[in-house]
This record gives sequence, structure tokens and C-alpha cells, in this order.
Amino acid sequence: MFKDSLGDTPAGLLKRDNARFGSKEIESVREIYSQWRAVPQDFAPANDELWPLISHHQDVSSGGAVLRGYGTKKHKFAPTPVAAKDELAELVMHLVACTGVVFADPLRRLFYDDLDRPQARVEIDVFTGVVEHLAMIEEPIRRGAVHVSNVHPTLESSDRQIWLEPFGLGPSLSTLLKLIEVGYGLPEISRARAQAYADDCAALLRVCGIRPMDLPAGVNNPLVAIELFGRALMEVSWQLANVTESTADLYLANALERRIFEVLVEDCGDQYEALQVGGRREPGRRHLKMLASTGLPLFEPTRLSMTDVLDVRSDSTFTGWRSELSKAMDTYQNALLAGARSQDASAQFAEHIRSAGLSLARDAKKSSFKTALAAATVPMSVGLASSTAMGIANNSQTIALGAAVAGVSTAAVTLGSYLRGRPSRADAARGRFIAAFDLDAARST
Repeated sequence: MFKDSLGDTPAGLLKRDNARFGSKEIESVREIYSQWRAVPQDFAPANDELWPLISHHQDVSSGGAVLRGYGTKKHKFAPTPVAAKDELAELVMHLVACTGVVFADPLRRLFYDDLDRPQARVEIDVFTGVVEHLAMIEEPIRRGAVHVSNVHPTLESSDRQIWLEPFGLGPSLSTLLKLIEVGYGLPEISRARAQAYADDCAALLRVCGIRPMDLPAGVNNPLVAIELFGRALMEVSWQLANVTESTADLYLANALERRIFEVLVEDCGDQYEALQVGGRREPGRRHLKMLASTGLPLFEPTRLSMTDVLDVRSDSTFTGWRSELSKAMDTYQNALLAGARSQDASAQFAEHIRSAGLSLARDAKKSSFKTALAAATVPMSVGLASSTAMGIANNSQTIALGAAVAGVSTAAVTLGSYLRGRPSRADAARGRFIAAFDLDAARST
């Protein structure tokens, strides 16, 4: 896009002695960007590949290498200051574990507002900042490890609303927003009203299926709890609206986001349970099985340059590592479906990955990669949807045919299609989503 509009890549433009951008350059990029945005992308990874979706939202999770909000940390898009993070080290961590990552469109927020209306004016310093961040990930984009999605659902879009409606929070989340507004006025009201407010917040979370255990440890302020819920709801609804079109993988970074997804699966499962399929009622297995104790080879990502990790990824040894990770996920799911205890399935998974990590550390040809690896493993949560979720997936076509008479929502049909597999593949996929890496644990171990 930058080559077509300005004759060079972001990195190439910044290397020029007179590297300055004005309205002429911005409008040239806008013209080409509008054309790119309007064309559906041909992105169809295989079912055994992991391509987590990295959103534009600010990272508010507790710890972990989440990568969210890439390129917005020091610009107007970040509503509050964000703790300094080594974004490139986080990206290296992801590229070791995943086939690649899918970034939210970094230019869309320059040229369009939250309602998808064109921005009349783009600030030059903000545009320059986005170019700088694109330059930093130019090599992995060029080498196919990073994909940029042009799918960007707005809050008011129907694709987004189907994931918000089950929570019953009113038009444009009015119930939630009013409660947050009242919370900011608490210092000026009585103690009795403050207690009533805390009760209202607890009641709203309860009816939305959120439990105290789903909130970060130490969160006792009801306003903070409600705001965290609102942010997580925005993230999960945006991701679901995106991945069902872009075929990326859900990227759920904390327990609250995973619980919101679980509530949605349960809501769809309730509808599915009530649907007569082939003259019989499907069993009402409603829970999402989670794996939260996987592992990666322990390594220090700051020891690796981006070129190093991209070079290693093209080596047959690393291809074998990714294949073993996929096999381990399948082994875990099959063990659960066969009736194994969760602890036993997790232990089997961990042993599988530990062996693969040792092989990778032994056989990797890049000396810098060898020095960055160790024999231990660090936590990485990978979620595997089963039970009702997979029941929906396996019968999504039947549901679509009977939805009108059975009252099955668009969300149930859409979720079923997503869990069933990527559009270009005939074989059924496992439920796909990946959670955040614990980068802090990797550094302190």
C-alpha cells in the first residue's frame, strides 16, 4: 500500500534524509487504503495453524504478553497511560508458538471514526507514529508471519450486536454505561447510596454470568469491576465479529474474557438443547473445557532479533515444533473426550510439549536461538472448546435450517459455523482460541 501510494515501504520512507509527511502524502495513502479496505482478503490458514487476532484495544489484562493496542501506546488512541512494554519481544514470543499473528488494521483508526465515518483531518504526528510502528514489523509482514486484517466491525454493526444482545444491557450498552457514569459521581453522594451502587454492580455482573473468581485478584471497587467487564465485553464482541469473517483465531487474554466467551457458548448451547435435531433432543452439556497449563520452551525473547526468529521459523526443525504443538492440542482434546481426567490430560500435553521443546533447543541451527532456549517450560493457556460448543459446530448446518422456527439466534448459527472450521476446509476444526503468554514468568524463572 505504501509502495503504491508513496513509492516505498514505511521503513524505506523513514530512512530518507527528508523523511517528513504532510497532507499530500497522507491523502495519497488514504486513496490506496480505501481501495484495499473495500476488497475481501484471501486469508485461509489451515485448521492446524494458530493465528491469534491482535486487537487495537488497549491491553488491560493482568500480566502476559498480549500485544494488544500495538502502535497506539504513545498516541491519542490510548485513553490512559500504558505501562512500558517490549512489544517486539512479545511479538517474538508469539511467533515461536504460533504460525503467525493477525493484527487489527492500524490505519483504519486514522482515516475513520468509531462510527466508520471518514475523518476529515489526520494529524501528521499520529500518522508518522503509525508509520514508525509499521516499519518495526515490516519484515514479519513481508515474510508472511504477520497478517494485517481489513475487517473492523463497529459497535453498532449487526455483526457486533449479536454478541452483545445476550447480556441484555440495552441499546448501545446503555445500562452498563449509566452504571459507570453513576460510579464516577460516588464521591459526591452518601455512604448509603454507595452501598446501593455496589449492590447494583454486583447484581449486573451476576445476571451477566460473571463470578467473583472471573475478576482479577484484589479488585474490590465496584466501579473498577464494572469497567473491566465493559472493556472485556468490547474486546470479546469485537474479536468474535472479526474472526467469524477473517478466519483468525480468538485471542482471550484473561479469565474475564474467557468467562464472557463461555457465557455466550452456554447461551447458544441452551438454544441448541431446545432444538429437536433428527427427532431427538441433544444432551445438555453446557460447559467449555479449558486447558490452562500448557508450556513453551523457556526462552528470553530479548536475546533474539526479529530476523533470527523469522529465519528459524523457515527451518525444518521449527516446522516440526509447530506440528508437535498442534498434535499435543489434539491429544489433549481426544483424551478429554475419551473420559480422561483433566489433570491427566494436562500432564500428557505438558510432557508432549516438553519433549518437543527439548528437540527444538537441541536441533535449532541458529546459535542465537540456541542460547535463548532452555529445557524448562513456561505457562501458555490454550483453550479447546468441546461439549455443547462442538455439538453446535457439528450441527451448525441443521441449526441454520431450523433457526426460523426454533428461535435459534444468529449468534448460535455464527458461533457454530466458526467452531466448525475455517471456511476453506471441509474437515471439522477443534474449537479455536488461544490465551495470553506469561512473558513475565518467562523472564523471572
